[in-house]
Parts: sequence; C-alpha cells; structure tokens
Amino acid sequence: MIHLAHGDNMTVVQARLRAVPHTLRGTGRQAVVVVPGGTRLFRREVDFALLLRCVAAQGLAVALVSHDPQVRTLARRYGLPVSGSVGRAQKKVRSLAQKGRAKEREPGRALREQQRRESPGLSTWRGSRKTRGGWEEWLLLLVLILGAALAVAGGVLLVWPQATVTVVPAGGALEQQVQLIANPSIELVDEEAAEIPARLIRTEFKGQAQVSTLTRQDAPDAKATGQVVFINRTSEPMEVARGTMVVTSGGTTIKFATVEKASLAAEVGSVAWARIEALAPGPSGNVGPFLINRVAEAALTLKVRVANEQPTEGGSVKQVGVVTAADKERLRAMLLQQLHQKAHARLESELAPQEFLPVESVSVVVLDETYDHLLGEADDFVGMTMRVRARGIVFDLAQAQRIACAVLERAVPAGRVLQPGSFHAEVVQAAMAVPDPGEEGQSPRVQLVMKARGWTEATITPGRVITLVQGKSIPDAVAELQANLPLKEPPSLSVEPEWWDRVPWLPFRIRVIVASEEA
Repeated sequence: MIHLAHGDNMTVVQARLRAVPHTLRGTGRQAVVVVPGGTRLFRREVDFALLLRCVAAQGLAVALVSHDPQVRTLARRYGLPVSGSVGRAQKKVRSLAQKGRAKEREPGRALREQQRRESPGLSTWRGSRKTRGGWEEWLLLLVLILGAALAVAGGVLLVWPQATVTVVPAGGALEQQVQLIANPSIELVDEEAAEIPARLIRTEFKGQAQVSTLTRQDAPDAKATGQVVFINRTSEPMEVARGTMVVTSGGTTIKFATVEKASLAAEVGSVAWARIEALAPGPSGNVGPFLINRVAEAALTLKVRVANEQPTEGGSVKQVGVVTAADKERLRAMLLQQLHQKAHARLESELAPQEFLPVESVSVVVLDETYDHLLGEADDFVGMTMRVRARGIVFDLAQAQRIACAVLERAVPAGRVLQPGSFHAEVVQAAMAVPDPGEEGQSPRVQLVMKARGWTEATITPGRVITLVQGKSIPDAVAELQANLPLKEPPSLSVEPEWWDRVPWLPFRIRVIVASEEA
C-alpha cells in the first residue's frame, strides 16, 4: 500500500514502487497507489507514461485509488486498474496478479499505442522503411539529428545563463522612549501597566572622612626668654635651683622659671645670674626691664631678691585653624555623598546576573555620627566617623528590555521590519516614587525611562525580485527594480556568461542577495 502526499512527485513514486517487496504467496509484486485529492500527480499523460515504464521494468501489478475524474479517465486510457476504495483496488490488483494479466496486459503497450496515435508518421516509416530507398532513410536520420542538436542547444541556452542580483533595502534608525515602573510589590510582569517586579536590598556599614578647617586665628607659639639676677640678702651661701619660679608683681602676673641654677656667695649683696623662660607661650611673656621682681617660693623670698635688668623677648603667635559649625556641616555632607557612592557599589556587588540597580533608588539613613573636635578647638583639620544603613531597589534588566522591545516593534512603520540583532535599550532616567500614606502595603517604586533603539529596513523578498527581473534585459531589469522597490542605492545585476545580455527565465538560475544597509 503506497499512500502519496500532496508534495510528492514522480521521482518519489518510482522510488517507492521499486521498493515494493515480493508477496509470501508467490503471486508476484503487487502495489496499490492511493492518490490524494488535489494533488498534481497523474493529471498529465507523461506521468502515466513514466509510471507504466517503471511498472514494466519492475514486473509489478499496480492499481490506483482515486476519486478524481481526470485521474480515473487517464488511468483507464492507459490500461491501469483504478477504483474509488482501497478494498476494491486490492481485489483488482490481486486478481490481476493471479491470472497473469500483468503479463498479458503489458503496461508498455498502452504507451506504444499512445505514441502511435501521436506520431503516426514514425510508425509508418518503421513499417515501410525496408521498402524505401536508402537516401530517404539517411535524410530522415539527418533531420532527426539536427532537431536533437537544436533541442540540446536550446536547453543549454535556457539553463546555462545565471544571474546574481544584489539589492540594499532602504533603512533607517528607529528610537522610542519607554516609561515603566519597577515595583517591589508585584511578582509578575504587567505589560499593559508597564510594570516589572523588583526587590529591596539593604546593607549597613560605616565610613570616615576629614576636611581642613577654613577659619584662621592667632595662637601662642614660642615662649619668651631672658635673664634675671639674684641678690643674696643673708651672709650665708645660697643655692637657687633650676626651675625656681619668678614672677612679675604689677598687673597681670607673668610667670617664669629658671632654666639653670644660680649659686650666691656667703656675703650680703652677692649676686648670681640665671636664664629664665616664660611658662606660657606667646607675646604675653615679653615684659620690660625690672618688671620681674619677686621669687614665687616663700622660703626664698626673705633670703634673695630678683630682678631682670633687660626685657624678656621671643614670645610669639602663629595662625592656626579653628573648628567651626560650617566646617562640620561641610564634612558631614561630603561624607554622606561618599557613603552614598560606597553604598551603591556595595549593593551592586550583591546583584544576580541581569539585575540592575539605579543609583537614584539608593537611599542612606545615618545611624550614628561622631566628630573628633569640638566647636572652637584650634586645629587645621576636623574629622568624623559615620555609621549608616543603605537601601536600594533592583530589577531584572532583561524584563525591562523585553517591554521596551515590544514597544519599539509596535512603532515600526508598515512595510518595514526591525533587523535582528539591532535592538538596544538602556535606562536613561530613574526617579523614586514614594507611595501615599493611604496606600497600605505599597513599597517605594522606581519610575524608569528607557531609550530603545533599532534599525528598520524595507521588506524585500527574493521572490519579488525574481518576478521583476526574469527574462528582461539588464538595463530594463535594473530600471524595474528601481521603480518598484524601496532601495537605498541602485541594485547590482550581473549575468554569466558576460556576453549574455538578458536575465534568465528560470527562477532557480537567478540568485538574489538582500544586503542590509546596517551591515
């Protein structure tokens, strides 16, 4: 049983007939060919001629099953059993094999009869060629040879030429802005509302920073130095130890200390000199002569007198920074910005593949902060330590790009198509959307603006190109393409051999290349 399909041709039929096995009963090889309705097979006499040759060569008993009137008529004309059902066809082919009708009804006989009806002159010539003269046979043979040569030459000219047509469709870039929302409160993509799922991520960490103080003021620097003379008020030897404190007695008391010891002889009025240094730095230690006139230690006050014959000098000031409220505010703002950037980097390191974290969605809450200087303290620098909690909203970038691609494809003009691989979408803007107090169960969302871009080109099919150029001269074919197709540039058309000036008629001899302008 051979069931044919709509797309089968005679090559398939012949191959399947050759594969028919011998029956076990020894009745020969039998086949029932079921011809489907609507097929083009067995609607031409040449199909039956090919079928009969194959049947004769293979020694087959064959019957057809078909409801098509044209197929049934041609089958009867060529002596092939045909039936409307498989059962009746099987009976016919079985009976044909058993009675030896496959041999009696030689399938080739119908073909020879059809050939005699179509070419009676040839059969007449065959029957009477023995009675004709030799020159007539040679003349007829020459005519046949010339006809065959012309047929071969025509076939070669029909099949040999080959054309290559290259067209570049008109194209252009397409760009769309797509607005969508990354919402942690949903779990599935909502294409109509342009919403995609998102999730919240958090982290805690601390950071430190330091800035220079901007306000300057004078501050004591070097200490004043000088020399005093000690005078013995007794007749006993006196020893003034290093570090003995001497002071001024008028106005603000300025204190000095000896930096070396002084030894007084055992004689009233004996003197000894010693170098001194102010206890406090700054110009306050610069005092005039004879202003240092008292020994601070009570035990020595009645035994020695002291005086500075020369003024003390060397006490100085310098410009130093001082911590102000403005310095602290500036330091806090700078550290917050640094921690915000650090928070984005730390959160981004926790993302899964294809996830995206807009920097605008990252928020930082200060948990603790301390400064290393109080207001008004003199220092060129002020520092602080801050501990923060960071939070961000992340989403699947691929989901956002799919929505953007769908929007871009809907914007493609009629007659054009978005080129594969040309689509690109990126987030160009993001903003936080905080829900209203009345929206219970809603989390903060991110409003996104994406820029979607792609390359579109006019739709040109190879079949359309072949229809426009086949059989035309090269100039006419080029003009036809330019007049009927949206092209970026004039088409390229070449024909082989080069001396041939027309496009072939046969479609399979025309090669069409549709080149992308973007490439």
